[in-house]
Amino acid sequence: MKVLKTLLITGLLCAASSVYGDAIPVITRVEGSVMVSLNGASHTPESGERVEWGSVITTGENATVTLETPDGSEITLYSHSRLMVDASLIESRPRVILSYGTVFQKVAKFFSRMVSFRVFSPSAVCGVRGTEFYVEAGLDGSSMVYVKEGKVEVGGELLKAGEALEVIWKDNGWFKRRKRMEKYAPGAWARKHHTLPRDIVRRLIESDRVNLKEVEKRLRESLKDGKVAEGRAGDLVKAEIDAGRWMSRLMLLSSKPWKERLGPRAKAFVKKELKRTQKIAKRMRRLPVRVRHAVEREMRLVNIPHKILERYLSMKPEERRQLIQRLKKWKSLTPEQRARVVRNYIRFKKMPPKLRKRIIENYKRFIKLPPEERRRILQLYRKWKQLPPEERERLRQRFREMKQKKKHMPPRKKGRPPKPRHR
Repeated sequence: MKVLKTLLITGLLCAASSVYGDAIPVITRVEGSVMVSLNGASHTPESGERVEWGSVITTGENATVTLETPDGSEITLYSHSRLMVDASLIESRPRVILSYGTVFQKVAKFFSRMVSFRVFSPSAVCGVRGTEFYVEAGLDGSSMVYVKEGKVEVGGELLKAGEALEVIWKDNGWFKRRKRMEKYAPGAWARKHHTLPRDIVRRLIESDRVNLKEVEKRLRESLKDGKVAEGRAGDLVKAEIDAGRWMSRLMLLSSKPWKERLGPRAKAFVKKELKRTQKIAKRMRRLPVRVRHAVEREMRLVNIPHKILERYLSMKPEERRQLIQRLKKWKSLTPEQRARVVRNYIRFKKMPPKLRKRIIENYKRFIKLPPEERRRILQLYRKWKQLPPEERERLRQRFREMKQKKKHMPPRKKGRPPKPRHR
């Protein structure tokens, strides 16, 4: 029995290490001029080579490179493109940070049911669950997402197969435009947006700027003694999203086409911010397995789409803890109890606003009562529910009559009642 237990524990540990340690993608196909950079060193990759976390891949003209992860997902980078492959916080799966160019993702459906696969571009964050889609980013910071199969969530918009979403700069802000595409040619959209307008530097640095001090503070507060407090996993996910989005812009500004555009001050700022963002990425890469498990458990429990994720992440830790407790209570209910709760909720939503307001006020008053008083009220309510319908209707009618009589009674004078006169 002990031997069997040891074998089971060993198997589970191996499975955990395969999910969290060996999720590094492997290059399966290389065509044309491709360069892989890591820690300042660059080289030409070969088929079968592992791409370490933090590696930056750059492709030249008429070049493509395909990466494959152990779960069966594929990442294909087209010509005139640049991206970083890094570890995701959840499941330690790859997160793709595209600075410019075109990338195609084919995400494995089985493994992506639990947690979204995220792709970052200078002006968009995509959350997907088992799908095939393209992301294109121009040198001007604009982005476009085209869905070939499945569903993709981009900034609150849910795209289906054959649909595309453009994020372009218009009237001093990022503007989203949704459309349907019958024909799609990879890389054609990005080539149209390879121009560099005059105000491009100010646009990319100042619009939706990420405060790295806040990101670092969030990391420090959420991690204590190598553990994540309940409700704090959302802070780690928010830090990952903010750092990934900012990293994409900084990579774009530090790329070759931008070297002549940036002034000395802008170059120094981009270099400094890029170093800080890379430090944050390294710190998140080194998080222990138990932390990743805690984040995965909370995200799986919440199980909310990217559209509502931003609202969840913007909550305070105390609000998130309360929500998690309610979700745990909901998960512990039987199917019959859940059905009853849903029926009551539907009934509540159909009620007039005045009645809903009164119910909420009564509930607030009820929870402020002492426990003995609440128990007494619940016992009376159970007795009420056991009465026959005729008796309940009779009591209701009597209560209405008493209420009507009370309306016609003269108003009670304030102060002490007058003393009775003795004859």
